[in-house]
Amino acid sequence: LTGGIAHDFNNILGIVMGNLQILETKLAGNDEALARIHKALKGTQRGANITKRLLKFSRHETQETKLININNVIDNIDELVSKSLTVSIQVQVHLSEDLWSVNIDQGDLEDAILNLSLNAKDAMPEGGALIIETTNKVLDDNYVKYHPESKSGDFIMMSVSDNGTGMNEETKSRVLEPFFTTKEQGKGTGLGLSMVYGFVQRSGGHID
Repeated sequence: LTGGIAHDFNNILGIVMGNLQILETKLAGNDEALARIHKALKGTQRGANITKRLLKFSRHETQETKLININNVIDNIDELVSKSLTVSIQVQVHLSEDLWSVNIDQGDLEDAILNLSLNAKDAMPEGGALIIETTNKVLDDNYVKYHPESKSGDFIMMSVSDNGTGMNEETKSRVLEPFFTTKEQGKGTGLGLSMVYGFVQRSGGHID
């Protein structure tokens, strides 16, 4: 359903965008009209980005999986994560040596780390610490009993934590729902964590 709506919405946005671009060429020199066209184009671009994220969320299969070491991915985007945060937030990275390789979509993993980091930033308006950790984990039947979405076997655990404001129980119970957000209108789409959830599901893991 999500994928179908996103496709239709994308087509509508394409028509709107195309017409705005034609108007842009026809009204060259009319600064007032062009300013409004640019604002409208900005809005359609934002809509296109949301549909892109919706399509990604609704995907059931990974696109480009390969055997990778998660530590290398974290090392590569460490600078990007730091630049996305405020100077008052300290990034701490604790990576386990001899980490097993996993077969996942690297782009999806990078998006997930960035989404979690941006959420952490919003939870720490006064600053704080963002901690990214990795370790090997063997999950047994006893663990699965208390975490029904998981399955037993050998896994990599990646933890992203912060010492921000945290969540109350109601927020925690709804946090993975698409479009659920605690941010003010226009500040968040409520798709960040649901995209992380979709990626984890496609990768055969679970999120806690």
